[in-house]
Amino acid sequence: RARSLIYSTALSPLAVAAAEDALRQIASQPQRRVALEQLARSTRRGLGIQVDPPEDSVPIIPVIVGEDARAVRFSQMLAGAGFYVPAIRPPTVPEGTARLRISLSALHQPTMLENLLRQFEALQLGPGYA
Repeated sequence: RARSLIYSTALSPLAVAAAEDALRQIASQPQRRVALEQLARSTRRGLGIQVDPPEDSVPIIPVIVGEDARAVRFSQMLAGAGFYVPAIRPPTVPEGTARLRISLSALHQPTMLENLLRQFEALQLGPGYA
């Protein structure tokens, strides 16, 4: 009877149950969110990327590299070292602002991010390069 839902398909009970469980986990494990925010801050600091709070705790970190081909090449090099850091290029982003997208999760460990930062340094994408 809800006019805006007349031609909609309802979510499956499994999808609803999964969403409810995810919300329960988020509510019951705030330490995971805090740890993820700390990882995001330390990764940004390691890359020399400065943003104002609360953006500094966002777990998706763009590293602008400029040229499309450069972003693809760096992404492939990072993949070769075992890191999935996709290249994001136009038309998703404006011309000349191709970037690498680091997506962190609560399952990442500080040592993993230290290794990633070493790879960025080897690519000359650390402080002063990004």
